[in-house]
Amino acid sequence: MLKEKLALLGNAENLISVPQNLIETHLVDSDDLLAFKNSVILFSRKAKNHFLFPYVEKHIKSDFVRFDIARIPKYPLPATFNNYTKKVVINISPLGKRRVTSIEPRDMYTLLVYGHCFANLVLSPPIHSIDEEIADFISAIFLKIFAKKFGLSGAFFNLIPSLRYIISVYVYVSFFNIEQQQAYKKAIKTSKIDTSQINFELDSYDFSKIGDLIKCLDRSGTLPGLNAYTFVGTMGHNFDIMNIVLFEDYARFGSCILSSTINENSVVTPRIRFINEELYDRISKGLLASI
Repeated sequence: MLKEKLALLGNAENLISVPQNLIETHLVDSDDLLAFKNSVILFSRKAKNHFLFPYVEKHIKSDFVRFDIARIPKYPLPATFNNYTKKVVINISPLGKRRVTSIEPRDMYTLLVYGHCFANLVLSPPIHSIDEEIADFISAIFLKIFAKKFGLSGAFFNLIPSLRYIISVYVYVSFFNIEQQQAYKKAIKTSKIDTSQINFELDSYDFSKIGDLIKCLDRSGTLPGLNAYTFVGTMGHNFDIMNIVLFEDYARFGSCILSSTINENSVVTPRIRFINEELYDRISKGLLASI
């Protein structure tokens, strides 16, 4: 399910829909545009063995015709899709650099990959064959980040199936637009929960919304005390504030996963793969069907 707004970033627009003549007022100057192109071309010479290189090569050969390189200070993300022009917008502003020449070529390359992946995931239906893997992977992230703080690695170990169950319901509804009652049943298999452990109420939550996921984790006693503020702060600390939207939108999640395969970039943390490398690889391969 494609989100119109991103609650974790103050309801920022996920996509934009702006005529080309208005986008042009935000485009970088000719020097910065040339620097962007040269940076991508320069790094591409080192990335020929990367599995996404063929897509980058096509954009280089087309002189990046599907991309607008802009500065939009009020937009919090470094890449989006313009639904009006059907072009990717790379937004330099969140990177905090005055000139494109101050940005590492590896990061410019990563942004182009991220933008390419995001546009294609926006325009394609979700890949349901990897829905369980994504539910498992996001559950693994939550466990990695929150288990110690909330005692899930100790006295409250028995709450792990409940965590996995609630997050699986959220992923199926929010990412894959599965009807909520059906998601309850599907999540039992994914989480391997004993149904006798489902002793918390779910129907009052709208699991298409990240805010309701956080409330449910808190009120069910699974992660008591968790709220939107602590979630954003904790996840932002671990994954950078620009990447927390991977928890909120399928296309953002997929773009983060695929662009994080570019080692040592500082835009999308490659550390995410180490949460669970087997799941990460299976998800990456599955997402390629939309790219």
